[in-house]
Amino acid sequence: MFTSNLLVINTATNSIIDRIPVGPETAGLALDNARGLLYVATESSSEVKAVSISSRTIVASTTLGGKPLGVAYSSSSGRVLVANFDLGQVHVLNGGTLTPAGNITFGWPLHTVRADGNRISVASWEGSSNWVLDAGSLAVLEQKTYLSPVDFAIDATNGFLYQISFETNTVVRAVLP
Repeated sequence: MFTSNLLVINTATNSIIDRIPVGPETAGLALDNARGLLYVATESSSEVKAVSISSRTIVASTTLGGKPLGVAYSSSSGRVLVANFDLGQVHVLNGGTLTPAGNITFGWPLHTVRADGNRISVASWEGSSNWVLDAGSLAVLEQKTYLSPVDFAIDATNGFLYQISFETNTVVRAVLP
């Protein structure tokens, strides 16, 4: 097992200016600009940690169980969302404190979660599915079936979701609800 560091990089000089130890097997990262926090998932320790950008220290953490992989922060709801591979759930945590606010069960191993505007998207390779949720109510707005979705990006300005398919090695563009 190894310890992962969160690297602070000066993009003007392309140099590492700090290394923040966050734990073993870091798997996901999301930025909360309003609170000045980075949320980091560590797969083997089953934790999510909040790291202060200004002090470069861990200011909150929670243990989830399973394998947390993807992390997203929804600025519209103030929630942190964590895709859990082993449990087939998205953990919903309160931003800043990381206190639990609920779980959404999908029944498939989950890999990726993204938040943009009022939408949250979740993907599962094994389930060959992508779900789109309302960020406020967390209600599922739509489920699409794709071959092995690996990762995706949401463009709220035009309402598109761009997704990479592992098996077909293609990018899929879908219109969001």
